[in-house]
Amino acid sequence: MKVAVVDPSGFTLPYDHLLCDALGRGGEDVRLYRRPSRQPDEERSGAYVPRPLFYTWAEALRGAGRGFPYRAVKALEHPFDFRTFGREAVAWGAEVVHFQWLVLPWLDRFLLKGLGPLPAVLTVHDTYPFQGSPSSRVQMLGFARSIAAFQRIVVHAQSSRDALLRWGIAPGRIAVIPHGLFPGELRGPGERKWLLHFGQLKPYKGTDLLLRAWAEVPERLRRKTPLRIAGFPAMPVGPLLRLAGELRLGATVSWDLRHVPEAEVTSLFAGARAAVIPYRSIDASGVLAQAVSHGVPVVATRVGVFGELIEDGKSGLLVPAEDAQALGLALTRLLDEPALEERLGEGMAAVRSGHPSWEAIARETREVYRAACRGTEGTR
Repeated sequence: MKVAVVDPSGFTLPYDHLLCDALGRGGEDVRLYRRPSRQPDEERSGAYVPRPLFYTWAEALRGAGRGFPYRAVKALEHPFDFRTFGREAVAWGAEVVHFQWLVLPWLDRFLLKGLGPLPAVLTVHDTYPFQGSPSSRVQMLGFARSIAAFQRIVVHAQSSRDALLRWGIAPGRIAVIPHGLFPGELRGPGERKWLLHFGQLKPYKGTDLLLRAWAEVPERLRRKTPLRIAGFPAMPVGPLLRLAGELRLGATVSWDLRHVPEAEVTSLFAGARAAVIPYRSIDASGVLAQAVSHGVPVVATRVGVFGELIEDGKSGLLVPAEDAQALGLALTRLLDEPALEERLGEGMAAVRSGHPSWEAIARETREVYRAACRGTEGTR
């Protein structure tokens, strides 16, 4: 089967790579349509063909300076790149198109008509895309209605399926396929030195809540096991730094505000006693997948997939969203009870061993494609 996988903005490139590679190794002919690479670790080899077709002008000029209107240029390019993609996919003989994200749903809904009868699948990574980022209002316009253009929809969590059912999506059009794990090794012996808050900094990820919770942890524990915050800020970071200063957290918090190269991710998780994921809302989470991949227990809010994959007290500790006090108590308990940390690590190793492989995920995805090909009549 010829499969065109589409992630125009490269929102989930590590996931895209592993999915496309597994599909390719399983015998499918796969092309991944995306923007050009920004970092060396985005240049990946696998059993598929990368096609950096989207936003070539915007990406080429991205470093032109603070005043460069990147998003405006990208928006102008989008319909032309989408049409170019559609023509190429049809000429290539694609049998199914699998979108990972819709960049401008209100516009994409109409652009999809250019694909004609070509079956289309959409993975809804988040039922509230971009989780309240400044551009989300524009990017959410028409999102629910745009789903009507797809024969089949993939989600990663039962809670996501429930949300789509509330929107009126027929249950037979929805497939729940877990988010696969990333390459990683179980933690070896040795002292774990820090707590880890990892990934791009965005408002919904609750870094401010984490700082307030960290201030509730006894200083003796904070000094012994500092908090590492690692990830590129996709939001103003000044308020967070000021908050840390007001709370007098000092050297008990370290900041690594950059794109963390993939080669360094393993060492970050290998040295972590736990990953702290205090998100305000989420469906699926690549950070959780990283933690499971490395056998690192989590302290997380009970939202989305966290409440489905993590069993409180066995593979992690779960707290209510927006509750800094409860998060602080959970962190204190973890750091003050070595036996608990060991038990949670064993529980996370069991979660890891029982998680579906990428080969299994590719097989399930292939069945979704076949179902989409059987049900193409008149959805667009």
